[in-house]
Order: sequence, then C-alpha cells, then structure tokens
Amino acid sequence: MKPVREQISSATPKVSVALITYNHGRFIVQAIESVLMQETDFPVELVIGEDCSTDATREIVKDYAVRYPSVIRALLPERNLGAHENAKTTLGSCRGEYVAYLDGDDYWTDSKKLQAQVDFLDAHPGSALCFHDALVQYEDNSSALHRFLPPELRCDRTTESLLNRYMIFTGAMVYRAKCVPDYSQWPSGLELSDWALTLMCSVHGTISYIDKVMGVYRRHEGGTWGGIAQERRYRKQIQMLQDFNRYFSYRYDDICRKAMVDRIIPLMECYATDGKFANAVRYALMSLRLDPMGRHASWSKLGRLVFRACIPALHRGLSARLPWSIRLYRSIKSRCANRTTLAGGR
Repeated sequence: MKPVREQISSATPKVSVALITYNHGRFIVQAIESVLMQETDFPVELVIGEDCSTDATREIVKDYAVRYPSVIRALLPERNLGAHENAKTTLGSCRGEYVAYLDGDDYWTDSKKLQAQVDFLDAHPGSALCFHDALVQYEDNSSALHRFLPPELRCDRTTESLLNRYMIFTGAMVYRAKCVPDYSQWPSGLELSDWALTLMCSVHGTISYIDKVMGVYRRHEGGTWGGIAQERRYRKQIQMLQDFNRYFSYRYDDICRKAMVDRIIPLMECYATDGKFANAVRYALMSLRLDPMGRHASWSKLGRLVFRACIPALHRGLSARLPWSIRLYRSIKSRCANRTTLAGGR
C-alpha cells in the first residue's frame, strides 16, 4: 500500500477521482493534496476538470499535473463550459472501475478513505454506491465545525428515500462506473448533479452508508450550492424532481409529487415574505395540480401564503393584532361558559 503521489501510471486504474473545479484558488491545493495522500493497494488516477477559472486555479492545476504526470490528468478547456458540461466532460474521462467525486473547495481528511470504500464495494456486490459523513467548515467562522449528516440520515438509502430527501456530501461518494449511463448520452433536460448520479446508481443497488467522518464540506459564498439563494434552490429542486419523475417513467410518481409539494411550501414562504403575489399564485396552483386531494399540503395553508404575498402590509397589521384578538375571544368564551355553568346550577 502506497500514497497515490508515489504511484506509477496505469492504463486501467481501479479508481478514478473526478475533481471538479472553478475559481477555487484558495482551496484547490488542499483538495489535490487530500487525494495525493490517499494510501491504496490499487492504482488511482486523478482527473481534474478546470473550467477556465479567472483566479489562480488553472496555474495551480497545471503545476500539479507537471509534478505528478503519472497520476494527474488535467482537462483544460479553452472556454468556460459551465458546471454541468464540466462535470459531464470530467466524469466521462474517468477510466476506473469505481469513481470518486470531489469538488475543488472540499477535501478529504482520512488517508485510508478510498481504500475503505473500495474494500466495502468489493465485498458488497449489491451496493452500487457507498458514502460516509463529513464535517461542515464555515469559511467565515460563523458556526463551529459540525457533522454534515443529521443522525436520522446516517443510514443506507433507496431510490424512494433519495427522492423524498437528498442529503449526501458529494465528496463522500464512490460508485460503480457501470451504474451510470454514458455521459455523452446523458438524458437531455436532466441536470448532471450529485443527486442525479446517486439516483442513477440507486436503481442498480443499495446506496450504502459507512459510519465514518472522512472529509470536509466547506461552506462559503462562492460554493456551487451553498451560494445559491434559498428561493432559487427550491426552484432547482422542484425542476430536478420533475425531471427525475419523467426519466423514471413516473414509476415513483407519488413520492415525487409529495417531494415537490414539500418544497413548494417553503418556496411560497419566500415569495410571501417578498410580496411576490404572481409567483406565489403560480406555485399554489402547481401544488393543487400535484396534490388535488390535499394529502401533502392543506389548502388553507396555501391560501394563507397567497394571502400573505397578496397583501403583505395588511397581513402584518392583522398579525400584530392577532394575539389581542385571541385573548379577547378566549375571554368572551370563558365568560359565556361560566354563565352557562351558573345557569345550569340554579
């Protein structure tokens, strides 16, 4: 077993590490070093997709590719491809039996991570993908380090559970390459994301959890997901669920509908807070189409959110008077009850 940095070139690596990066100049060295420190008894290749960064990322990647030519293959497009195309190109260039994914602003902390996950997949042919937990690190130190996964999600996943709630650290995944369709034939309209990759794998086997913390997910404003406004995040998730539902030929239609409604409600909260009436109505109607019987969201709740978006000033005024109104109602009700009791005792 030797560190990846000391390995010789192999035409048939056991594992390909796909490192996706754009404008990660402050973090990319730590990401690359966390791959090179991996100790394995199998060959590893590091495929870096550098998407025409405007900072020092490209120069750093090129320098590492020169220093470790037997391990690193740097993909350096002449123009910015965008996150979707860069991921597709990088993953499509991987030659390994297994693929590990890492974003350029995250990093691994355990030098035996790849060995542990490959050993697990070799021993469990029914598993299509395995993942572990990570620590969340805030660049602005606004919060202390904490585990990425809540206790209830430190477990194996299925297609159904992934559709209902997706929460897996991208840098924690190692999957069987054969479980994902040819990237050049990736379904049109379906965004290539860690969520999509995990779902693709889930129809071929178990998504298995290894109860170890072996990486760090970095939260900062420039992050691919962490930097997205909450409103846009919910919209993207709803769109992805629509795409998944169509891709799976509506096999999981009820789960997808519920998952979409679960995201429409907080999205409408955003619109209500901002007073965006038209958007709130649009998604209220969408929720009613998805859930006409009100199994997943009550019509009264949708109505309240539309009302808040329609007349925010009036809503604030009524909300301010609501506690007083409730106290008055309870007082009147109590007095009426006392009178009824007294009358009955005569």
